[in-house]
Amino acid sequence: MTQYLLFLLLFSLSGVDSSVDPNFQSYASCNSICRCSRGELGKILVKCSFDGKNVTEESLHLPPDVYSLDLSNNNLSYVPASLIGKYRNITNLTLDGNSLCNLTSEGLLTDFSLLQYLSLQRNSIRDVDSKFFRGLSRLKYLNLSLNNIKSWTGNQSQGTHELEYLDITGTIDWVPDENILALPRLKELRGVTWCKFCPNCTVVNPQNLVNESQRKRKAEECLREFDEMKFLEFGQKDPKRFIRHRYLPECMCVKQSDCEFRHVVMPYFLTRTLLPQTLFYIEYAVSPFTILLNMVVIVTILSSRSLRTVPSFILIGHTAVIDFLLGIYSIWVAHVNITNINNILEEVMWAGKELQPSTGPIFISGQLISVSISLLLTLERYLAVVYCVRPSKRMTAKSAHISLFFAWTMAITFAVMPIFGVGGLHYNIKRACTPLSYDEEFKSGSSLILLASLVFIVLLYLANLPLYVQLFRFVKKSSNQAGVKKELSLARKIAILVLTNFIFFAVPIILILVFSIFAKLDSNPFDFEGDAFQSTVFKISIGQWLPVTCLNINSLLDPFLYAFKHSHFKREIRRRIHHFSRKVFPSWAPSMNLNSVGDSVTNEPQTKKMSRIDGQPTASNTKNKTVPDDNKDLEFQETDKELPKTM
Repeated sequence: MTQYLLFLLLFSLSGVDSSVDPNFQSYASCNSICRCSRGELGKILVKCSFDGKNVTEESLHLPPDVYSLDLSNNNLSYVPASLIGKYRNITNLTLDGNSLCNLTSEGLLTDFSLLQYLSLQRNSIRDVDSKFFRGLSRLKYLNLSLNNIKSWTGNQSQGTHELEYLDITGTIDWVPDENILALPRLKELRGVTWCKFCPNCTVVNPQNLVNESQRKRKAEECLREFDEMKFLEFGQKDPKRFIRHRYLPECMCVKQSDCEFRHVVMPYFLTRTLLPQTLFYIEYAVSPFTILLNMVVIVTILSSRSLRTVPSFILIGHTAVIDFLLGIYSIWVAHVNITNINNILEEVMWAGKELQPSTGPIFISGQLISVSISLLLTLERYLAVVYCVRPSKRMTAKSAHISLFFAWTMAITFAVMPIFGVGGLHYNIKRACTPLSYDEEFKSGSSLILLASLVFIVLLYLANLPLYVQLFRFVKKSSNQAGVKKELSLARKIAILVLTNFIFFAVPIILILVFSIFAKLDSNPFDFEGDAFQSTVFKISIGQWLPVTCLNINSLLDPFLYAFKHSHFKREIRRRIHHFSRKVFPSWAPSMNLNSVGDSVTNEPQTKKMSRIDGQPTASNTKNKTVPDDNKDLEFQETDKELPKTM
C-alpha cells in the first residue's frame, strides 16, 4: 500500500512546469507538447498533451529514461505503443480520460517489461482480454476504474502473475471470476459491485496482506466467521466465489450494513429455519374452501327471491362477501410471504417495505364490516325475540340495507385513507393483523387513530353482550311461548357466529400483546449468537401468520354456523342441485318431485305436505291457519325435526 501511495504522489507531481530545468532543454518535446520534471526521488516524470496535433515516433523527443509517462485526456482511441515504444524504461503509464474501447490486442505492451503501474480509468472500455497484458510480468497496479467492464476473458495469471492491486470501481455488469481470483499475489480488488446493496466493495486476500498486520487479522477473523456459519452452503453466487478462493469482501464484514444484512443475515436465517415460509402453505389449503363455501352462500341468497328479502339472510349474505374477500386476502398474504421472504425479513429485521394497497384495504374494510354485521345480526335477533308479537318493531329488509350502506361507507372510507397518506398512515407488510403503520412526523396522531380503530372494533363486539343478556332474560320470562323459543334457537346460532368472530379476532391480538410485553428477545439481527432469529420467527409466526390464519378459519366456519344450519337455506340448496342435475344430466336425475322450497313430494294425497312458506297450508293446519302474504316470518321457521328440541 505504501508503494501505491508513492506512485500516486509521483503522478501528482507530473504536472510541474519543467521549462526552467536546463537538463531538459535539449529535448524538443519537453519544451512544446510535454512537461518534463523530476520527482523527489529523481525520477523523470513526463506529461504530454498533443490532442489534435500530428505527433509521430520521430517527432516525439523525450529523455530516454522516462520513469512516468502521463498521456491523459488526449482523446486516444488506441494505446500508442508504437509512439512510445522506444521508451522502454517506463514504469508508470497513465492513459486516463481517453476513448479506449477494448483491450483485446495481444502483446501490445510487451516491450514495457518494467511497467509496474498502468492506469486506464475514465475510458470507454467494455471488453478485456488477458492477452493484452502479456509480457507485463512486473505489473503490480492496474487501474480500470470508471469503465463499466462487461467481459474479461483469458488467463490473467499467465501474463501478470505479480499483480497485487486491481481497481474496477464503476463496473456494475461484471464481477471478477476465477480468471482474476487465481492471481497468486493479488492483495486487493477495489470497486467490486455485484448488487445495489454492495457497491464498490473492496475484496482482499488476507494471505497476501504481508505488511498490513491489523487489516490481515480482521480479515482472517471475518473469514473464520464465514467458515463457522458454513457460508458456502447458503451464500449467493458471487460472494461464495470470493470466499471459496479465500478472498474476503470487506463490505460484508461491516456490521449493520445493507450488504451484510442481505448477503449474510437473511440467507443465514433462511438456512436456520423454514418455518415462517412453510406455515403460509396452510393458507393455500384452507382459502380455496373458504372462497368456495362463501360463494355458495352468496349465490344461493342472491338467486333466491325468498331469501334475499329476509333481513337476517341479507346480513348473512354480506358476511359471506366479507369472508369471500378475506379468503382472497389470505391467499395473497401467503403468496407475498412465500415468494418475497427477503422483503418480509427486510421489514421485520431491517428496513421497511410497503404492502401493496390492493390487499390492505380488503383486510381493514373486512374487519370493520364484519364487526358491524355481527352487531346488526344480534340486534335483528333481539328485536325479533323481544318484539315477536309486534312486527312493526322488527328489522325490515329496507332498514337492513340502509344500515349496511352506512357500515360499508364507513369501512371503505377508513380503508382507503392510508392509500392517500391521510394522517401519515400507510399500509405496511409487517403488520398482517393491522397492516398499517405511520410516518414519524405523524406518529402521535397516527398511533391515536390506530388505537381508536382497535378500541372501536372491540366496543362493537362488546355491545353484543347486553343485547344477548336482555334477550335470554326475556326468553326465561316467556318460557311458555313456543314461538319465542323458536326465535331463541336462531338467536343462539347468531350468538355462536358472533362469538367465534370475536374469538378469532381477539386471540391473535392478545397473543401479540403478551409477546410484546413479556418476550425479552434480542432484536439485533447482526448478533448471530443472540436470539434475534428466534425473535424473527415469533414476529412472523404470531404477528403475520396467526392473525391471517385465524380469520381465514373463521371465514371458513361462518357458513356452517348459520346458513348451512338453516332449514330453508338447505331446501334452497337441494332444490338448485335437483334442478341442475335434471337440466345437465336428465337421465341421472332422481325420480322425485320437489316443491318450490326443495321439499320432496309424492302423488299420494294422504302423505302430501307443503311448506308453510310456499303460501299453502299443511294438511294438519288447513282449518286453523291462514296463508302468510309475505316473507317476514321466513327466518323463524325451522323444520319439524328442530321444533321438539326447542320446546
